[in-house]
Amino acid sequence: MGETWIGVDLHLRTATACRYEDGRLGVVRLLKLHGPEWERYWQAAPREADVVVEMGRTTWWFARWVQERGLIAHVIDPVRSRAMAAGRPKTDRCDARWLAEMGAKGVLHEVYVIRPETERLRELLRHRSTWVRDRTRVKNRIHYQLAHEQVVCPHRSVFSQRGQRWLDTVHVSAPYNRSLDNHRAHYAFVQTQVDQTTEAVLSHPLDEDLVRRLESIPGIGSLTARTLIAEIETIYRFPTPEHLISYAGLAPRVRQSSTQDRRGPLTKRGSVWLRTALVEAAQVAVRHPNQFQRVFRRVAFRRGRNVGIVAAGRRLAAVIWHVWWKGRSYEEPQGVRPQESAGVTASVATA
Repeated sequence: MGETWIGVDLHLRTATACRYEDGRLGVVRLLKLHGPEWERYWQAAPREADVVVEMGRTTWWFARWVQERGLIAHVIDPVRSRAMAAGRPKTDRCDARWLAEMGAKGVLHEVYVIRPETERLRELLRHRSTWVRDRTRVKNRIHYQLAHEQVVCPHRSVFSQRGQRWLDTVHVSAPYNRSLDNHRAHYAFVQTQVDQTTEAVLSHPLDEDLVRRLESIPGIGSLTARTLIAEIETIYRFPTPEHLISYAGLAPRVRQSSTQDRRGPLTKRGSVWLRTALVEAAQVAVRHPNQFQRVFRRVAFRRGRNVGIVAAGRRLAAVIWHVWWKGRSYEEPQGVRPQESAGVTASVATA
């Protein structure tokens, strides 16, 4: 850690910055992003100075920009930091001073800063997810148009090759024919974007041995394995499987007081993309006889399907931690273990 700390309250077009040097706070500066005064301010900053900023939508480009200039970026968890700052005036100037001073004292809760190559993979995967959601919406509109005209597809899917050829012969009344043509053109465009983005994701350079180990786990395919790598980056920042489960937001809320111990709904804190990938993978994994299906059936019998899927997702996260941490492929445990109902187990074998 350096001797100079700079607290930055970052916004979309401006930032408020304050230095903390030799145990004293400096002058607070209001800077316009990328303006001449902004450049002069950071050129005058000491080499390897520590820059503290709260996590937000404009944070990651700034953290990357700070690192490229030889400074050290510290991204702070806003929920915990605001709890610590309760009772203080909520202004940009006060926030910048507080971030610089508390950062120098080392009492703030930092967020893990990912590497640039991992950020690029994340953006590709999240971009693809956006196109997939758009494709689902267009499909639903096409189904609505056909249902409105009481047109039933004789094939398994309207969007298969045979279904598309059948759709070319379908005639609906005006103005629904125009809407149907527009939706079909939109679907073709979105499908092209999904295919191109998928190809870019699959061609992104990664540790192929790690990808194969993750793919050995039931429910995890090529895209899901890459999503796990992009969202987790390195498993060694999670000392236990429970830490990974908590990061995915699959841990229940806990409220304890004296002899009372209440468990509530999921915290849903952490990576929503990781949580979505785990839940979707669990829905596939429980279709086949394995430990995830046993967990799902045991919990779903008492609490319903959705809670059972979440329980299977937690077990899946624990197995991912073991496979990744130990560097071995997954192997299904033989039979039902007595401790499965109380804890988390995973079996791995040498790759």
